[in-house]
Amino acid sequence: SVTFQASSGFSKSVSVKVKATTFPMTGGMFNPSIWEKGTCDEATKTLVTGTYGFGGWKYTNGADISAYRYLVAELGKHNQSAVSFRLFDENNYWSQPAVYDFGNSRRVVVEINNMYKEVAGQQVKLNPAHVYIIGFWSTGGKPIKLNDVYLTNTIE
Repeated sequence: SVTFQASSGFSKSVSVKVKATTFPMTGGMFNPSIWEKGTCDEATKTLVTGTYGFGGWKYTNGADISAYRYLVAELGKHNQSAVSFRLFDENNYWSQPAVYDFGNSRRVVVEINNMYKEVAGQQVKLNPAHVYIIGFWSTGGKPIKLNDVYLTNTIE
């Protein structure tokens, strides 16, 4: 709530809703070409990856998401590109990520303290205090309508 009080006694209050996110889908923050050349229409939140491409967010110092219970990724419509949501706890796209396939669903819920990647045939727990790359992998060339990606402590 913001209130303006003039010296004449006039007063005006306005309520403002602010949405802050770790995952803004805006130019300069969202990179549609982390692997292979992709595009993203910010106005429609539509991602098209290159062939076997990846678009999302890179955090130079790693994002600490450990204070939350869930990370939710939602698509705006069903996909036709074998889309998966991936998280990397190493600052290297060629390291092993935790992988969550959308399949026929439009929503993926990641239990943050229960994320695993496969390394040399073994399940290794992902470190939620240092997540460097987060985003969407697809077979490419088809639009992926993104709805939202957010952190939460409750699932609706």
